[in-house]
Amino acid sequence: MRTCRSLRLPAFAGAPLLFTVLLTFMTAVPASLSPAAATLPFSGEILTFDVTFLNIPVVTARLEMTEEGYSGDEPVIHLAVTGRSTPFYSLLYPVDNRYDAYFTWPSARTLRYSRSISEPGVDLQRTIHYDNGLAWTETEDPRPVPGDVRDLFTALFALRGYALCDSQVIESTLDLDGQIWIARTTVLGRETTETGLGEHDAVKVMVRFQPMDPDGPERPDSDVMTNNLVKEKTKLTFWFSDDERRLPLRAEYRMAPFSLKTVLRSAQEQ
Repeated sequence: MRTCRSLRLPAFAGAPLLFTVLLTFMTAVPASLSPAAATLPFSGEILTFDVTFLNIPVVTARLEMTEEGYSGDEPVIHLAVTGRSTPFYSLLYPVDNRYDAYFTWPSARTLRYSRSISEPGVDLQRTIHYDNGLAWTETEDPRPVPGDVRDLFTALFALRGYALCDSQVIESTLDLDGQIWIARTTVLGRETTETGLGEHDAVKVMVRFQPMDPDGPERPDSDVMTNNLVKEKTKLTFWFSDDERRLPLRAEYRMAPFSLKTVLRSAQEQ
């Protein structure tokens, strides 16, 4: 069985605001996993989400997860996330973005993280490799990173491997274009929530972010995910299904005076 405790993840070697939340919601590593949880329970998933603001659809997102061989004795998961603005929202802010995270399971050690970004003012193609406490790209020299660092999608996806007991606190170290942040997740409790698939029992959690070096260099401009989501003032609320699948059912990003909402529309298996 999954166990509950407050912890940090173990170290291993190795307009735009409306679009931001959906990308992290779909991805939302355990300190210890049971053998059952370590057998890639999420492999083959295809999840589709609707993102709305003031009940107006603004983005359709899709998540696909496949197994991509092994790294050492651990299987590698490929998490592909796409987000495209709806025809209406494209008139205001056209978005066609893709994120690819490759990580081991159950350690959730990031091996590679790629972004293909097409949005107003940003045309970005970037791949970061991670190994043995270093991060590098094809055009940048290796730079040191904490041994337990991972990309944002992997860190949020890994929450699905936890027991998510009430009041549990989980911390993960993030690399955001050279800035190191802490994602701190607190389990708020259990409740029933509505989705596009009907009513479900859910685990409710909140995610906050904190820079490890508040006086460090400014983060370089990139996509809306990095620029607008990971900030100290951000409050992200997620609802995961209260069962073994831990499906991401809903998310809410608090924006005064309204909120951006993301809801699971369909869940399939390849």
